[in-house]
Amino acid sequence: MVKSGGHVYRLAREPLAHGVARSGWLRNTHAVILKIGQTAVCHPLYTVDTQLGRWLLSSADRLPPAELVMMQESVSGLLGMRHDRISHAASKLRDGGDMR
Repeated sequence: MVKSGGHVYRLAREPLAHGVARSGWLRNTHAVILKIGQTAVCHPLYTVDTQLGRWLLSSADRLPPAELVMMQESVSGLLGMRHDRISHAASKLRDGGDMR
């Protein structure tokens, strides 16, 4: 599923396996999987504001330096929350000057 614009590269299995054997790619993949697990476990423990802020910061880290344009409906689906909760949290971030 595509969530943002960008470039995609396709790589055959053999060069990929060779690259994994020669680099720390496997360690990085392991770190990402651990982060996903931690996020899933901790998700219900944090407020909507915290989850939205974390999602915005992690998305900004992965995307080119530009404005992140997302519909609140999309964000609510990604975070598994109702639209009105995301809208309220986004308003608080906007009012505090943390988001436009």
